[in-house]
Amino acid sequence: LMYLVRISEVDDEEVFKTCLEYWHFSSKEIYTQESTQWKHNNMNRNSMNDDNNGTISPTPFDDDDDNKNNNIMYNKPNVRIFCGGSKGNMNYGGHIGVRYNQVLYKLRHVIIDKMAKPEEVIIVEDENNEIVREMTKDTEVIAQYKTMREVIVYLTNLHYEETELIMLEKLDAQVQGGQFTWNGLNTLCWAIGSISGAMSENDEKRFP
Repeated sequence: LMYLVRISEVDDEEVFKTCLEYWHFSSKEIYTQESTQWKHNNMNRNSMNDDNNGTISPTPFDDDDDNKNNNIMYNKPNVRIFCGGSKGNMNYGGHIGVRYNQVLYKLRHVIIDKMAKPEEVIIVEDENNEIVREMTKDTEVIAQYKTMREVIVYLTNLHYEETELIMLEKLDAQVQGGQFTWNGLNTLCWAIGSISGAMSENDEKRFP
């Protein structure tokens, strides 16, 4: 898998899209198995309560009334899953997450560095001199963003502290580390925005 991570780093859009399909499937599978193990361990310890643990869900994406016409996996994250302060993520509580620890760490870097551009809303003036909102039409890029967003949300739910640390390190490198590039800053901002709701409210407030 580490070879596949390195292949994902290659500067070739078609190669990355192929790798992304695998990472989307793999991250969801690891998350599902880890969440099942996490739930099982907590039930055995009789520690499932609203104060310390969130509502367990098969995936960090849930349907709601506002998005009922969308694909369920493209809806906003269910922020109640593993939100709860220091206990707000699994931290690789099962054997599967530990086994892929290094791979997932490298994968976080790759997804953040290659994050696709999200859908934009542009304010324009129409032919009637009225101000209207116009949505971007690049459906291929938007579809890729949604897939990458799902991957990074799965990775964040598996270990949000590690995801946060990587993002802060990259932000520091952009601002103070002499590694500033517009592309690097854009992809980092898009990645940070994509995990909105995947952390607990307190952790999001602490996040710069």
